[in-house]
Amino acid sequence: MVILILGISGCGKGTQAKLLAQKIGGVPVISSGDAIRWANKSNVARGREAVENYNNLGKLVPDEIVFGILKAYMGNFDLSRGFIFDSFPRRLEQVPLLDQILSDTGETLSAVVHLETSPELALERMRGRDNEDGTKGEARGDANEQAIKERFSFYQNQTTPVLEVYMKRGILHNIDNSGTIGQVHEAVLKSLTGAGLCVDF
Repeated sequence: MVILILGISGCGKGTQAKLLAQKIGGVPVISSGDAIRWANKSNVARGREAVENYNNLGKLVPDEIVFGILKAYMGNFDLSRGFIFDSFPRRLEQVPLLDQILSDTGETLSAVVHLETSPELALERMRGRDNEDGTKGEARGDANEQAIKERFSFYQNQTTPVLEVYMKRGILHNIDNSGTIGQVHEAVLKSLTGAGLCVDF
């Protein structure tokens, strides 16, 4: 089983991906951000080029570099029981790249979970006000209103067409992300189970 989780920065994708991964047997979570950081630290798959020439300059890493990094990063995991993709693809041009990655691993995409989040809620969570235990956490460095608005605009412009592709494929699950971490997790499980996916190992 392969599941993709998408949502605006600050919506809690990473948290929901980890909870879902634990629920379905501890499968790996594959994050493009984690993959690029790993490739940079390990100096493999053009990782340093991705960080120094693109990330650090606020530029998008070219798709061919991201593709190579993801392929190399995935080699670190046992993917035989499936895995979860966190935030890739983000743009329409990247959809065929994920299709190719899945084809190479003999997998198909089972579901796409979209965490529907307002910019206001994303800003609140990035400021550290959405810890699972109810305490105030550490704010992210990019937690300011203007940055959130720019990210939300980019997300709407770039990722909405991706969602439309998966809606047409019949595998898109739109989840109201305004609840607590636990409530959203339960909503994800309910939606996936309702589509006939086994998410309780």
